[in-house]
Formats: sequence, C-alpha cells, structure tokens
Amino acid sequence: RYWVGEVGFELMESTTPDGDVASYIDKHGEGVMLLSFNVDNTREAVDELTAKGYPFIPDSQGEVARPFRDCEFAFIHPKKLNGVLTELID
Repeated sequence: RYWVGEVGFELMESTTPDGDVASYIDKHGEGVMLLSFNVDNTREAVDELTAKGYPFIPDSQGEVARPFRDCEFAFIHPKKLNGVLTELID
C-alpha cells in the first residue's frame, strides 16, 4: 500500500490465473478496480446510501455489512458507479 497524504493506494495483481483479480482484468482491462471510503459507521453509511438508491453486494448469507478485523465494510455495486467497485469501511 502506498500513501499520498491521507490517501492510500494499493496496487494489485492476480496470484492465480483464475482468481477474482485476473477475472476482473480479463473483463475490464487494467485500471481502477476498487475505491475505498473510510466512514465513521459502515451500517449508517449503507442505510444512507441505500435510501438514495445505491445497490450493495451482499455476502453469501445476504449480509451487506461484513466483518473485517475490528471493523466492518460493505461494497457498493459497480453498476451504479461506472464499473468501479466501491467500498465503505469503518
């Protein structure tokens, strides 16, 4: 991960030819795959954006907010944001 001020950048490449990153690059080419926004509360941000018509990607149990270490994250569906997967994370 690289930082410019308070903005972090992560450069990714696939570790397997059939992985998620490889599939994304095959379909869309190289470029921005994911944009993350740090929010105070993921669930509140999800509720606010859902009310504004933003679709989220649920996990296999249908949950939108997913645990990660000591926080939660959620993905806004890329179809709403010009093909860029967008993450909210507290």
